[in-house]
Amino acid sequence: FVVNIPNEGLIGLQVYNEPGRISPEGYKELVPISRYADVKANLNNVVDSMRAAGTTYSKNAMDFAKQKLLEAKVKFPDHKLNLVFISDGVPETRASNGACGKRCFAQEQNPESVAAEIKNEGIKIFTIAYLDDDDQNLRIELQAMMQNVASSPQDFFIAPDSNQIEGILAQILQKFCEGQAQNQ
Repeated sequence: FVVNIPNEGLIGLQVYNEPGRISPEGYKELVPISRYADVKANLNNVVDSMRAAGTTYSKNAMDFAKQKLLEAKVKFPDHKLNLVFISDGVPETRASNGACGKRCFAQEQNPESVAAEIKNEGIKIFTIAYLDDDDQNLRIELQAMMQNVASSPQDFFIAPDSNQIEGILAQILQKFCEGQAQNQ
C-alpha cells in the first residue's frame, strides 16, 4: 500500500487497544502524519512490528485519530485528508465482556458519532472490517458499524482473511488518486 504513495502524499499510523496494553490511554501514534518522503525509510519496519491482541476500544481510537487529523489539517492545509480505519473486532471493553460473560458489543465504544464529526470536517473515511473468528456471532453488528463509520457504502470493505487486505488497500489507494485528480 505505502510504496505507491507519492513522496508529497501524507501518511500517518496509529494503533489502538485496551488502555494499558500499548499505552496508558490505549492508543499510540506509531508514525505521525507526515509527508511520505519524510517517513518512508522507517514505515515498513513499523508496520512489520505490529501485532493484533487485546480488546477493541474503537471510540477511543476514533477520538485519537480525530485529534491527529485536525492537527494535520492545520499543518498541511493544501492536502485532502483521508482516514483508513481497520478493525478486527467489535467495539468492546473488558468490563462489557465481563458483564455479558463473553465478547460483546460495548455501545460506549461505538465510534460512529466521532466518525460523523470527522466526516463533517471534510475528511473521507474508508473502513475495513477484518473479521476475527472470535467475532462471528457479532458479524452483523460489526459490519453495520463499519458501514456507518465509512463515508459511503463504496468506502466500506470486508476482509474475511488477512490475504485480502492488500487488494482492498490497493482499491482504497486508487480512490485516493481519483479524489486528488477531481480536486485539481
